[in-house]
Amino acid sequence: MPARYISLPNQRLPSSLPTQFLPLFNEYVLYSWNGFGYMQNWAANTVLKRHTTPDASIVCVTVPFQSKDFIKDDFEFLLRIGLTSVIFLIYMPPMYRTVYRIV
Repeated sequence: MPARYISLPNQRLPSSLPTQFLPLFNEYVLYSWNGFGYMQNWAANTVLKRHTTPDASIVCVTVPFQSKDFIKDDFEFLLRIGLTSVIFLIYMPPMYRTVYRIV
């Protein structure tokens, strides 16, 4: 689960983890739509206008990072769903027999 930011996201962290398949869409939305980008733009414009002319300004534009292509793996889905069901079914008869004999 992506982190829920209550302050400015750390800019020194990598944009994606080596084990992640999809980009961090939630972090992008939190940064660009919840005011962090606007506050950063406001601060940059304030510094720029004080050190140059009052007409100077910076436009705030956010662009998501490029990410690796997503490859849908059906075998992984089958393992995640099917293997748990098979393991559950393997242990049902011995469990049934044990409970039957105890009762």
